Amino acid sequence: MMALLPRSVNYEHIELSGKEKIEKFDMNIVKFILHSIVFKSVAFNGNTEVVNYFNQSFLSRNYWVETIGTDYSKYIELLRDEKIIYRTPYQKKTCFGYGLVVPYRYSRIIVEVIQMKGVHKHQNKKFNSSYTKKYEKPLSDFFVNTDFAIDSDKTENDLFERYFELANYPLKKSHGEPIKSDLKSYSSYLMALKKMAQFMNGDYIFSRNKTSSNNKKTGKKDYKTKGRLYTSFSYLNKEIRQNLIYKGGKLIEIDLKNCVPYLLSNLFSVTNIRMTSKRVSRLQSNLSIYMCSEDLKTVMDREIEDFKNLCIEGTVYDIFIEPLKEKYAEKWSDMFMSYFDKRYVESYEHDRALAKQLFIMMLFGMISQFTEVQQVFAEKFPILWDILTTKKRQNYKAVAKSLFDLEGSLMIDQVAKPLIKSHKRKIPVFSVHDCIATTEENIPVVTEKIESVFYSNFGNIPRISID
Repeated sequence: MMALLPRSVNYEHIELSGKEKIEKFDMNIVKFILHSIVFKSVAFNGNTEVVNYFNQSFLSRNYWVETIGTDYSKYIELLRDEKIIYRTPYQKKTCFGYGLVVPYRYSRIIVEVIQMKGVHKHQNKKFNSSYTKKYEKPLSDFFVNTDFAIDSDKTENDLFERYFELANYPLKKSHGEPIKSDLKSYSSYLMALKKMAQFMNGDYIFSRNKTSSNNKKTGKKDYKTKGRLYTSFSYLNKEIRQNLIYKGGKLIEIDLKNCVPYLLSNLFSVTNIRMTSKRVSRLQSNLSIYMCSEDLKTVMDREIEDFKNLCIEGTVYDIFIEPLKEKYAEKWSDMFMSYFDKRYVESYEHDRALAKQLFIMMLFGMISQFTEVQQVFAEKFPILWDILTTKKRQNYKAVAKSLFDLEGSLMIDQVAKPLIKSHKRKIPVFSVHDCIATTEENIPVVTEKIESVFYSNFGNIPRISID
């Protein structure tokens, strides 16, 4: 099994001490105990993306016995004697809490494969519903942990550089505790490694919404899955996915550029949008940018076409960069660092990344949020902005749901599953929302399928990048 171990511990010293104190000493057990404490020390705060760090990991006697056996207490005492870990006092109806002592807490991690009888062969797949288990089986069947490999040293280093580009390491402390920003970076770094360990150890999750329709023949409801498919693969950090090997082949991601606005532009094209008197009245102040002789329907059609062309060309975010930089002024670089945990460099790549982030958050957020972004969008596309805000006033989550449902239909139901079926599972397919990962030799086939599906649906093809 893949284990996460504190780098600051002297393992040679522990092994020498353990061989003196414990008959038939097994260093793997020591490492499993330390891994368990590290692994349990981070968790998401409810359904949010906020990561909490805990000084103690509460682990029951049953947890230890099932894996290590009754000798676990000897190894716990060894690590306590060596002042590597501590244990909280006994309390009724509560299992012991175990934590690393201060010199080893917040340590950088070594990723190592250890041998624990039964554990390294364990594989567990969890589905949010029986419908997901049934209908997403073509994709979930590719998740076999023995088929994956990864350069764990390189991946750990990539993650460390990702999260500590701005943060201090060792963590800066105030009154004996890490400062908030450094602890946040460390917790995120540890959580990313935890997700990698879960993936490589065969703990997989799959989640997709379900929908129903009435069957006219039977009179009963038919159920199927829809929307985005969330998997253990899609939850992995990009730094991890880029280093994954599947059956000896490096996984390459085939990504749709500007996917969210691209899908939105095509939704605009196929939606019957009414030009009501209220809408006309709202738009009067913005229509000076158009020729007065044109009717609103003509103006709207041109707006939709212009927006769609920008999305197809892959340049839609570019037109928002300068207006947004002007709106946010000196806040621009700070916002970039806040969203990406990276130092801002005056460059097209960084500016585009932030413009994209702000645009998508505006699109999916409430009307009261990101007003500066809304203003910029409204100046460029006043009618489209009015259509969006009208929809969001009814239910601000409806826009995201419509786009995710369309994305899932295209990428999962029309691209991924038919590919798997037509090629009799010879082409590995892993989805990350608007992206398909496969091995290098299969890139042309997968790319061709994506282009075919989008052209048959919309009569156009989005820009595709291969990473």
